[in-house]
Amino acid sequence: MNSNLQKFYRRGQPQVRKIRDIKVFPRLIVSFVILIILPLIIAITFYFSIITNAIVEKTGGLMVQNLQQVADSLYNKNFTLENEIIQLSRVKLLQYTLKNHKSLGTAEMYEAKQQLHQFVAGQMSYLNQTSHIILYTKDYQPIIAYGGMNKKYDLKNNELEKIIETTKMNTKRTLFNITKDAGHLIISTEIKDTRTQDTLGYMLVRLDETYFSQMYRYLYLKEHEATFIMDKQNTIISGVSRFGKIGETFIGADLAEEIGFSNREGDNSFIATIGNKKYLCSYAVINSLDMYIVSLIPKVYLYQEVYSFWTSTLIVYVITLITAIIIAYMIAKSISRPLQKLNEAMNQVKGGDLSATHIDPYRDEVGMVYNNFNEMVLQLKQQLITIQSTEKQKRKMELKALQAQINPHFLVNTLNSIKCLVAMQNMPNIEELISAFTDLLYQTMSKGDDMITLEQEIQFIKNYITIQSYRYFDKFEVVYDLDEKLLSYKAPRLLLQPIIENAIIHGIAPKEGIGLIKVKVRDEKEDIKITIMDNGVGITEEKVTHILKNTNSHKSKSAFTSIGISNIDSRIKLIYGERYGVYISSTPHLYTIVEVNIPKI
Repeated sequence: MNSNLQKFYRRGQPQVRKIRDIKVFPRLIVSFVILIILPLIIAITFYFSIITNAIVEKTGGLMVQNLQQVADSLYNKNFTLENEIIQLSRVKLLQYTLKNHKSLGTAEMYEAKQQLHQFVAGQMSYLNQTSHIILYTKDYQPIIAYGGMNKKYDLKNNELEKIIETTKMNTKRTLFNITKDAGHLIISTEIKDTRTQDTLGYMLVRLDETYFSQMYRYLYLKEHEATFIMDKQNTIISGVSRFGKIGETFIGADLAEEIGFSNREGDNSFIATIGNKKYLCSYAVINSLDMYIVSLIPKVYLYQEVYSFWTSTLIVYVITLITAIIIAYMIAKSISRPLQKLNEAMNQVKGGDLSATHIDPYRDEVGMVYNNFNEMVLQLKQQLITIQSTEKQKRKMELKALQAQINPHFLVNTLNSIKCLVAMQNMPNIEELISAFTDLLYQTMSKGDDMITLEQEIQFIKNYITIQSYRYFDKFEVVYDLDEKLLSYKAPRLLLQPIIENAIIHGIAPKEGIGLIKVKVRDEKEDIKITIMDNGVGITEEKVTHILKNTNSHKSKSAFTSIGISNIDSRIKLIYGERYGVYISSTPHLYTIVEVNIPKI
């Protein structure tokens, strides 16, 4: 295992130590306390709450306290909802829509409805209990502000007129109305112009019955008990029971009248006769709503629990004790044994054995730890394989870079060009040619960092182009379009020279007349795009594919190096990832464009 793999493996050791530090015994103690002591406390609580001479009075008092809490919560909840509805009625968008609904076109009205829907969805806190919010103009034309745009909630004209007429006469801020369809509530309010106080229309908020029921569903109710909300007209507002459905009149007695009489006497709990049975009736007044929240418990049922208490308490305690012992033993085995095996597997991994995986048959927290451990080991093995493969590829690329030495044929051609210049001219350009050639060789044979700045890479290809321009006797022109802000970023060495070489040898050289090469560097947000375009003879799509797959394609005897375009693409992907690389597009006899994408580093 080489040094990189050892470092990678050591980074996983803190996780192993954390898992080995798990303590099982405290968990077992907590489990035993919960399973043994808690049932005992519950049994004692039942004993002192049931065995009492005033069971009816105390049970009624307890229910009254709970119901009063619910009534207070409903009052606060309704006050909050009323404030939200009033604030909603003053929204400029809502008032504008009601004022101008006749002049708005179909598209404008649709846009206004969409904006209202979005606004209401962001402002109302009770939307989970609200099915529709409908605006009605003064002539009863509906505008849906919230709810299904294609699933309207239609009221019959007589029902709508009744609700709105009642709303006009109402002195309170809002008004509850009971609908006939499965216990929904409607809160209606009159919308007035915030400036002139003229009536613009009406708002109907359709609530689900859960608006009430979710406030008292937490109460500990048994099958003989019934809790519901009713108004002073004996109409059941919320809660399904054998005494009537939502929206119907209470069956069996005029309970509202009896509650009203008891309330005047200052007693919130009394014995009521409903049908032929007696019930302990506890209630609380919901302020501002003219409603009661009522609980009914059969009187016979209260006495039955007293008689059965002794037997049930003893049986429950014995069963709980036996069950607790069995469960504590099973928990101890199910936790300690898998963790011991897991600890052994971790020790194997610590020793370098990455085949140490185990399967836990249970789907609990320990099983999750097993699964995570197995995944960690598999990922560790895969990452080690990836590191080894990456290092092999890097060594191959380094070997290719070392093998990319100066081509003797190119040196001969360059020296011949210099010799011709000496013979044909009076040596005015030899200094420029030799200087470019020297800089080119120096940078090619440099053993420094493989990453250089784009400015250095551009200078390198300028030196290369200077030499080639003398060789091809001004066969081509080169235009640079460079973003100066990008030249300080780094790129791999010899990134552009093979592309320029291909453009000259395979694009411009076979072309008749003078060719043009354009080098462009531009900003692509987090990336840099380098484009090299020539107007040479071009290449076919099949050859483009072959160039990117075969490193040695288009390799010329006069090539400066053996690094091909495919090699450049591989280097970029190896260094930066698959997102980056070389892209070629070309039209035969017209142009060739090579794009190089690298990140800003």
